Amino acid sequence: MKNQECVRRKGRFEGCALRLWIAVGLLLATCGSGVAQSDSFWRHALHTEALLDTLQAQVVHFSSYDRGSGNNDQGNYYGTDSAGWQVLCDVTGPGVIAEVWSTMLPLAPDIRLRLYVDNLTTALIDTPLISFFGRAAPFVPPLADTSSGGFFSYVPIPFSSRARITYNGPPLYFHVTALTYPAGTTMTPLTMPPGSAYMARLDSLRSRFANPLQPAWPSRSTVRQSASAALAAGQSQELLHYTGRGGCRRLMVRIGTHTQPALENVWLRVYSDHNPLPDIEGPLSTVFGAALGWWPYRSVFTGFSGDSLYLNLPLVFRSEFRVELENRTGSSQTVNTYADLVTLSAQETPPFKVRGVYREENPTPAWAGHKIADVQGAGTYLGMLLDAQTTDGHILEGDETIALDGEATPSWRGTGTEDYFDGGYYWNDGAIYQALGFHGCIRFAGYIAAAYRWHVTDPVPFTNRFQMDIEVGGWNQLQGHYRTMAYFCMTPPRWTVVDADSQSFAGQNLRLVGTGLTPLAELTDVHLGTTSLSVRSGAGQVSVDSVLDVTVTMPSGLASGIYPLSAVLSTGTETVAAAWPYFAAPEFSFAPVRQDLDTCVFGGDTLAVDISGLPSGTTVSLFAESTPLSWMGATPTADGNENLHGLALIPGTLSYGDHALRATAPPMADVVCGQALKVRPFVRYELEALTLTSWRWSTQFIGYAPDWILPTSTEPWGRNLVRDISANGVGDYGQFAFTLPSGGVFQPVYFFGTTNSGVIVRTKIDDSVDVAGQDTYNGPIVWRWDRSDSVRGRVQPLAAGPHTVRFEVAGRNPSSIGWTMILDQIVLQAQVESSPAPPPQPVSHVVAFLDSINGVRLCWPPVTQDSSGEALTPSGYRIYRTAGLDTAFALFGQVGAMDTTFVDTTRANIPVFRLFYYVKAVANGGVGGTSALELPAQPREMKGRRPVR
Repeated sequence: MKNQECVRRKGRFEGCALRLWIAVGLLLATCGSGVAQSDSFWRHALHTEALLDTLQAQVVHFSSYDRGSGNNDQGNYYGTDSAGWQVLCDVTGPGVIAEVWSTMLPLAPDIRLRLYVDNLTTALIDTPLISFFGRAAPFVPPLADTSSGGFFSYVPIPFSSRARITYNGPPLYFHVTALTYPAGTTMTPLTMPPGSAYMARLDSLRSRFANPLQPAWPSRSTVRQSASAALAAGQSQELLHYTGRGGCRRLMVRIGTHTQPALENVWLRVYSDHNPLPDIEGPLSTVFGAALGWWPYRSVFTGFSGDSLYLNLPLVFRSEFRVELENRTGSSQTVNTYADLVTLSAQETPPFKVRGVYREENPTPAWAGHKIADVQGAGTYLGMLLDAQTTDGHILEGDETIALDGEATPSWRGTGTEDYFDGGYYWNDGAIYQALGFHGCIRFAGYIAAAYRWHVTDPVPFTNRFQMDIEVGGWNQLQGHYRTMAYFCMTPPRWTVVDADSQSFAGQNLRLVGTGLTPLAELTDVHLGTTSLSVRSGAGQVSVDSVLDVTVTMPSGLASGIYPLSAVLSTGTETVAAAWPYFAAPEFSFAPVRQDLDTCVFGGDTLAVDISGLPSGTTVSLFAESTPLSWMGATPTADGNENLHGLALIPGTLSYGDHALRATAPPMADVVCGQALKVRPFVRYELEALTLTSWRWSTQFIGYAPDWILPTSTEPWGRNLVRDISANGVGDYGQFAFTLPSGGVFQPVYFFGTTNSGVIVRTKIDDSVDVAGQDTYNGPIVWRWDRSDSVRGRVQPLAAGPHTVRFEVAGRNPSSIGWTMILDQIVLQAQVESSPAPPPQPVSHVVAFLDSINGVRLCWPPVTQDSSGEALTPSGYRIYRTAGLDTAFALFGQVGAMDTTFVDTTRANIPVFRLFYYVKAVANGGVGGTSALELPAQPREMKGRRPVR
């Protein structure tokens, strides 16, 4: 998408893009009058309830996404035409171009678009780009306009055989969505001027966009169901219950408290047809798009009407409809619900039902992004609501991807988060944001965003699977608190397996829910492959409402693998899941809390441990080979989903090498992790992941190395990301913070990018010069990069805790054409003796105790020699501490050479604490490589509860 420099540069265009309306349209070529259009497109575009029918269409998506999987999502096209113009889309039909978007550009008349419909020789429209987005009929407001930094058009462009859009301006961010229909579908192409039938339907679409409160089945009479309740904290209550066949065309909720915490913690569940699983479930904030409190807006499907929230999706039911609310806040909440219901005959009942998929991740997994939905079956994607809360606005660099029907490579690839919502430039950096009928930014402030996008003209049909993900940051390098609600019209699943991770383990319980079954049919068996499963709970007979809800227990002794899961009924055998993963033993994984490219660990590090497939309530003991690992905080137990999550501390006595990590929980067999626990004498830091503490330069951005490196380069680039710094001259610098998990003697190794504008780089560790100068000029190759060899610094002692690394411009090669620093990564290699001496033993009479007034008091004897036995005269003592779940010691205090006590009074601010300390004697202020002795060799642990005063 956009680097920081591009964002600033393009931001100046915003003030130029004034909403100046042209009174007359452009003089456009006339190709005849339009006649009646096929209903294939217009029916679902104008009538919400039509989306509940199967759409005989395929979606085709075009965009300027980076073809190299980087973040340079600008100016990438689909070739050029015979006139040399860039191709934005080229699609064969019959079909409709249903939506066009680009970032806002200046109003220069020479920036132009050409639209070809069927005839690829003569353009139907040849116009300045701005005219296509609100300045010339039929591309006029409200369906074509500007919005929060973007141009958009929902004006349909039907074609019978082919359509193409070309462009001749500066590099453009764009996307175009088209729907294509089966051969033989009647589709009257767009003409200029448009025909009367086309304009009549276009006027109806304009009305729908501009007046979004119009519900489904608008001509039908309705029956209003309503109820109110005062929900106590923690209470769930059914408020609406209707028996019969029909549809809910509008569901409304009014809540007495309009605060963000209330909206986030009062949950709605919508059920239909006696299914024990809800069709829609989630917090009011995400179901209705009230993510950041009471910020009224109106869209075609969700929004605010007066003091109520509304949902205008067509909720169909065949026998029953009910609504439940749950109060997860800490106080009573007054709620009111209203439902406008219509009656439908059996012949009028469509095949699809609305389904909502709510997902929340806090934080989103690093380098993995946020999964919006992964659903099985046939259906149509209608759109989504996003609530993203983070501390870094660069999450908006993240692109959305949609994979249809099992595609290995997603055919839909976007150019940035706000681009998907038809905005641009980070929604104008919050200066202006708009909420419109089909898309909008409800609220954007301080990198906290609430937005929605409804696929009214461009719904996304699929036949068996839909997968949608969104990056968090340009390369998924960031993390945030993401909540999304994606809505679908889908075939109700006949079978649902209720399982959080879609896999099973020996002894695990699994819930199976079947709907639409033959009433009163007997369940005679459940099979995993050919193995019979015991039914733990639930009826052995299908209910009169055609529902079966049972819980089965996974077998023991079966080999790990993928098996069909089936239910044997008196009416026949039903496939519950064609391929269900089964593991004969629990699954064990871990990851260091401190991010590291190689997942290496050190003494004092913390591991995040996950074990799936344990019986609920099980606790385990951890070992690295035979060395025990202690849990941080309370010992974790397996939850109701049979998953155990906990944090474990790596002891400092663990030797370097690869260790097998195992968990014991007698009488169960030991669970061995498939990953090796790698304890290493080095640690690697990626520069793009380090915190920038101070700087002086012109600009900088995080770059995706494959966009820039030499085609012949085979050098590894870590995560393929670098910091690219443009300096102004000698003395410019960037300084970054890093934390060492363990102290020792290290040699830093640096890796730089080299380029034709490279400089001579000086590096410093903690303000001491490490590398006096490294020339990063690589010759006259224009703008391309290559990676340097290992650039080694000096061997030096570094204590555990925080440090800084500084990169300064010390000069430049006379041949260099610029002032560029490209920073890849640093490796700190620990210097380990071939036969290391045993570590010093703890001094037995070092004591620490709690004092209810003064805090934690540390006492130690004077230090007279270092760890090798050489005489040592300390100049002082440094006290290091880690608290809570911190994984690295930090310098906490210092006393003089004559002092052998230290009092930590800050522990009064830690109500329940777990503290680790060690004391280091230093000579000459720690300068000059003088040896020092750590007391004790293993940190002394102090834990307890602060006394009540």
